[in-house]
Amino acid sequence: MALTVLDARFVFLVFYLTGKTSQQSCPASVSSEQGVALLGYTFESRFASHFWECIRSCIEERQCLSVNYHLSSRLCDLNSETKERQPLKLARRDLSVYLSDRKAGDWKGVVRSCKHLRDLAGNADPTTGEYWIDPEADRRLLRVYCDMKTNGGGWTLVTRNEPLKRSLVTTSYSDYRYISTEKLGTVLVTSPAVQKLKSFIGFTQLRWRCRKQSVGRTIDIMTANNSSGARVLVHFLDGVTFPDACGSFVRLTEDDSILTRNCAKWGSNGTLPEGEWGKYGLHRHLRLYNYPFFWSGHFTFSCINSFWYCDDAGSDQNANDFWELYVR
Repeated sequence: MALTVLDARFVFLVFYLTGKTSQQSCPASVSSEQGVALLGYTFESRFASHFWECIRSCIEERQCLSVNYHLSSRLCDLNSETKERQPLKLARRDLSVYLSDRKAGDWKGVVRSCKHLRDLAGNADPTTGEYWIDPEADRRLLRVYCDMKTNGGGWTLVTRNEPLKRSLVTTSYSDYRYISTEKLGTVLVTSPAVQKLKSFIGFTQLRWRCRKQSVGRTIDIMTANNSSGARVLVHFLDGVTFPDACGSFVRLTEDDSILTRNCAKWGSNGTLPEGEWGKYGLHRHLRLYNYPFFWSGHFTFSCINSFWYCDDAGSDQNANDFWELYVR
């Protein structure tokens, strides 16, 4: 039986994530092989939609030392032994991938962020969705949402705010681990927390995205990979500096907003210099969400308190309205 394209991608990604190709040796502790399985030591088999889910299952089980992942059935065997300790139990099995770690199944810390995962995947095509990362490489996994398509992918979602879900109570937190998908829609992660995340994963770009049904337009911009874009990160994460807007960001494919086409008007309220990020007087820890960029009296991005603006100046709310912040 031949591998499907998707199956082949799973195998390809496995070898990228473990640092092994047909011409390379494994890192010090990781061992992986295609077309084999360890027999007789499986203590649990469970369905896993992709190989990362299988690895994550092993990470969460203290007794798990290796896995067999069966590409056709998507079954994940959790093993209590390894091929190094039980070499006679390693057998040929088509459409299977065996992966072990001689240090008790420790794959944690392999991936620090969505960008790290995107880079490790190389020519493979990881899908947009939820992944487990280990920002501090401290064996504390964090489940996050990764956009793997937009502008090359690798975007880690920090916040997704949906005002009609506020029955769950939106709260601000200074702990970056609240970027977990378990908290999405209910939490605003403060600037100091995002700065702490930056210290671990080294992101260099911010991205804002929103859409309101009543407006019918989408804001989707990322900071540019240049000195102007870097000054935007300083403004939001280090100190309020009010950098120039024009030339500091890139409009992404979905962006059709009026606000982002008029960067020279940002920050104007009759007294401020025009064409700047941020708003004077809003220096506190939620400035990533509270008027990060706006054209006074006309078009704004804001998702805090009762100010639900997305390329407009009205606070109406509808089902499926959303505001997002990403880093990469």
